[in-house]
Amino acid sequence: MAPEFVQNDRVSLSPSPVVTPATLALLVRDRSGLQSRLPETTLTASLHVSTRAYSSPLRSRASGFTAIELMTAVAVLAIVTALAIPSLTNLILDTGLKTAAIDVYNTMIYARSEAIKRNATVDIIPTGGNWKNGWTVQVGATVLKTVGPSTTRMDDITTPGTISYGSTGRLTTPGTVTYVINVSSNPQVMPRRVIVDTGGRPSIRHGLS
Repeated sequence: MAPEFVQNDRVSLSPSPVVTPATLALLVRDRSGLQSRLPETTLTASLHVSTRAYSSPLRSRASGFTAIELMTAVAVLAIVTALAIPSLTNLILDTGLKTAAIDVYNTMIYARSEAIKRNATVDIIPTGGNWKNGWTVQVGATVLKTVGPSTTRMDDITTPGTISYGSTGRLTTPGTVTYVINVSSNPQVMPRRVIVDTGGRPSIRHGLS
């Protein structure tokens, strides 16, 4: 009866104990039916290396986010967004008020300069009686400058009405003039005031007092 051979068909991807002809001889079944065994340490090491080599790709394919992790990330993002939106809205309003105050300030400087240069009276007239809608700078019927309406959601500015600079650079009406630029519906936004003194010089102040 021809001897039978048991062949190890596992493929090891990393160094493992070498199966030599001497080791294979131990697997030959003899005529008495007795079977020799491969040394236990050799089989254990070979199986361990082979299992590790074949299981690694499976673990890499299983990596990623679970549904719970994804839901947690979405919830955190929603909370952060909800906290950031009010602050962003206040920042936009505050920037709008600041821009409007600077526009009024620059207009006063310009009108005063033109009055002195032209030795004439220069008027600043709000559009439709509301400074929020814009204004024009005029000498008589001649328009020197036009400022468009504000895009900021702020209160109406109906006072003061038309103001005029005389040829000396002073206001033709004695006293100071105050423009209040505010968003009363949002107290978290700091109001601005543009104050024109008796000498016709403007300044910007924060707050209502």
